[in-house]
Amino acid sequence: TRAEADASATEQRGRAEAIALQAMREAEAAGERANLLAEAEGRRELAAASAAENEINLRQFLIEQITQADVEKVRAISEAMGGLGNNVRIVQFGNNGSNGTGGTGNTLMDMLMNIPEVAEVFRSKVEALSGEDMEATVHRFARLLDMLRANDRSISSAPPAANDDLPLPSVTPADDAP
Repeated sequence: TRAEADASATEQRGRAEAIALQAMREAEAAGERANLLAEAEGRRELAAASAAENEINLRQFLIEQITQADVEKVRAISEAMGGLGNNVRIVQFGNNGSNGTGGTGNTLMDMLMNIPEVAEVFRSKVEALSGEDMEATVHRFARLLDMLRANDRSISSAPPAANDDLPLPSVTPADDAP
């Protein structure tokens, strides 16, 4: 019958439109998904570039700080050594520092290279002789100097006494023992 044929044609058209609408929506969703994935990838790349830039900035900052510290160190050494020849004389005895000890042949450089070893020997001897670590000895010595300065200030500010001509008593190491 004709009504059934019309109904069947309408049904097929509806299904075709539904399939077309579904395909169009799936295509839109796929396009939106592709856009979001591309945007996410772009943001990841920007974040990676920003992190890399921050890392480069940090490295550059550290390099600048280390370089500046090295320059200041060299400047301080050069100022300290500016008096060589005027205030300080270096006298060398022997084979110009190359007596089989691996010296450079430059007296000043050999002296500078030996500073850590000399400091360690000095520290070891102070600790062995005093029975305490170097820091405690230095603090004790600083307190002694402070007491001497305070005593000197009080003597210089006090009026002269009648017995100022008397000799000062001698101090022996046994008197200073704890």
